[in-house]
Formats: sequence, structure tokens, C-alpha cells
Amino acid sequence: MSLEIFESAPMLTAKAAERELVAQARAGADGHVLASLADVLLSYSAAEPTEDDSASMFITDRDGLILWVNAAFTRLTGYAFDEAVGRNARLLSSGQQGRRFYRRMWECISSGQVWTAETVDRDRYGFRYVIEQSIYPLSHAGEITHYLSVHRDAADQRVRRLEAERRREVDTGTGLLTGTAFLDRVGDRVRQAETANRYFALISVQFAREGLDLKACAVTLRAQLGRADCAGHFGDGHVGVLVNDMANARGACAWIEQTLKPVCTAHEWQAGVAIYPDHGVRADHLWRIADDNILARAS
Repeated sequence: MSLEIFESAPMLTAKAAERELVAQARAGADGHVLASLADVLLSYSAAEPTEDDSASMFITDRDGLILWVNAAFTRLTGYAFDEAVGRNARLLSSGQQGRRFYRRMWECISSGQVWTAETVDRDRYGFRYVIEQSIYPLSHAGEITHYLSVHRDAADQRVRRLEAERRREVDTGTGLLTGTAFLDRVGDRVRQAETANRYFALISVQFAREGLDLKACAVTLRAQLGRADCAGHFGDGHVGVLVNDMANARGACAWIEQTLKPVCTAHEWQAGVAIYPDHGVRADHLWRIADDNILARAS
């Protein structure tokens, strides 16, 4: 389909524009082409019925305010067109992703890049579901005006990935635990700490990827850990560390300065801390707090 046809896109039906918009977005079309198709959809005050296998999608303004959703979005989330339009996309937030996740997302899409990530969202009835979400910037005259979000069900894929990580346990690239195995270990430590009245620190470390020799860092890091401590790799230079018998954030920061900083001296990095039980009593919640605190430390 040529650009000239896109320019006359208002002649398309909503269903045809929706189908073409997803196809062009996945094919890597530029933001102007996508925006021309999105304009067709934004002219409609309701979503046309679509096939059951259609991708869930919605369009927002630059601030994340929902302007249009399709019928597949309603099937997935439970929110009808009139219930979603006019509300911020935060209405889908499950609390599973932290501030740093969304900060990186906005940095990416506001710079004109496509963002793709696995997310856990929450539907109208409070149930959580897993999707692979891609967000495409839409532009007119070189300026971003809207964002298109397209969802693909990733629940089965996620279950398979987590089980594979659980079975493998060790990340082959670094020798650290896989992210799933690490969080399982944190969950075990939470259950032990509940009965033994023990404290521990959870530390989230983000390395800058440029020139990163994470395998060498991991070897040195493992040598610094106590027998009951552990570390895991979550990908993209993101590492978690569990340190036992750490009662407060001040002590954890001192541990970072004395132990972690020399390990990472050759690389740019940031770290955030959460303390059990002061900051939470669930493994996933503690990890999100530690990860969010990277943002606090950096600002």
C-alpha cells in the first residue's frame, strides 16, 4: 500500500484501518504512515466488532489519555469503549511493574522508538493477565502526537519461560541464578525469616550496557557473597543480590560501598535497596521496591 493511499485513508472503514494499522506497525512503518491510519479510527465514536483473534489495541494522546480502543481490547480488559475513552492508560496498571519500568518506557517512546515488553495488567474486574505489549509513536510533521499500544497474549509463553528458568536455575552467561530462580530463593528466605525473625536486604543493580563485561563482574561478585547470600541475573545488565542479616538501608548502602562498588568499579551502575520486613513481606513486592529505589538513588 503506497503513501498516497494512506493519505486518502479516511475512505477506509474502521475495521480495515484497524487491520492495516496493526499490519503496518508490525512491519515497521514510520510514525507518519501509522498516524494517517490512526486518524481514521479516531474519527469513530465506537469500536466495530472484530474477529476473535484480533489484537487488542488502543490509541492515546501524548500524555497517555485513551482516545480509542478496539473491540478486542474490550474482550481482553472488560472495559467498553465509553468506559475506557477519556481515562489514562494507568487504569490497566496491576502494580506489578514499578516506577523505573514506566520511566524507561516513556523515555523510549517519547524519543520516537518502539517499546516492546512483557507486562502484567489488570482488567476491569481486578484479574491480572500477561501480555506482550508494543507501543508505537505516531507522528505528524515529525512531531509525536499519539501512541498506539498493541497487545499479544503472552501467558502461556511466560509460563513456559519461567518453568525453563526454574529448571535451568543458573544463567549460563553469568553463572548467577536466573531471575526466576533468584526470586524463588528470595521467597524461601521470606518464609524462613518469618519464623526466625531475621532481616535481609534485597539489592537491585543496573549496569550500563556499554562496554559491560558482566561475566567478569559476576565472578567477582560471587566471591564477595556469604554462603547464604545469592545473586541473580534478570537480563540487560540487571542483577539482584540478597544479603542476609542486614537490618536497615543504611547498612545495605554501606555494604554496597564496601563490597559491591569495588566489584563494579570498571562499569557505570546504579543500585536500589529494600529491607525485609520494613519495606515488604512478599518477594515480588520487595523486588519492585528495590528496583524503584534505583530511580530514587539516581535522581
